[in-house]
Amino acid sequence: MAYYSTGNSSLPIDADFSQSLPYCVWVPCIPDLSTHSFIPIYTISNFAQSQISSIPERKVPISRGGMKWKPWKESEDNLLIELVQKYGTKQWAKISLEVNNALHGSLTVRNGKQCRERWKNHLNPNLNKGEWSLEEDLLLMKQKLEVGKKWCSIAKRMPGRTENSVKNRWNSLIKAAKKIKELDNTADDLIAAILIEEFTDSLNKH
Repeated sequence: MAYYSTGNSSLPIDADFSQSLPYCVWVPCIPDLSTHSFIPIYTISNFAQSQISSIPERKVPISRGGMKWKPWKESEDNLLIELVQKYGTKQWAKISLEVNNALHGSLTVRNGKQCRERWKNHLNPNLNKGEWSLEEDLLLMKQKLEVGKKWCSIAKRMPGRTENSVKNRWNSLIKAAKKIKELDNTADDLIAAILIEEFTDSLNKH
């Protein structure tokens, strides 16, 4: 959150506030990444005898989730790959700082978490983005019944698959089974047990 002043930059010590003189006030702002400037959330006009003469007008709505970040550009991806090769996968704060300094005029456009997630889910050359095998689906079902919705833990047992990919695959398989087998009112874990039997039978036939 940044702040900017509006009105006069200073007031005389003996200023008569009852005359509704212009004054200096600091108001919260949010960065506008497209113009490299700041946008005030409120505009406040004059002050008189400890009362604001006009109700602050909200200018910029802020979502509960905060600012929405811009999509990643190819130049950012290329630099991120270079920096991971240079620093490894532990120094994300340092990596994000270099990305911002090199490509965004030192503005905080990318943070460490964003850089880590971009690498982990999209840029890591060890990612497996291919079709899921029957063996993988079977392992996913078994792991889910064993540890629950600990997607990160499950992903570690499935080389090349990310936390997001195993979660999405689980949801996709369960949703498809509910539709095909007409099991809308059946618990997900029970459907998983049914799929485990089917996957096992299919593998044994091969």
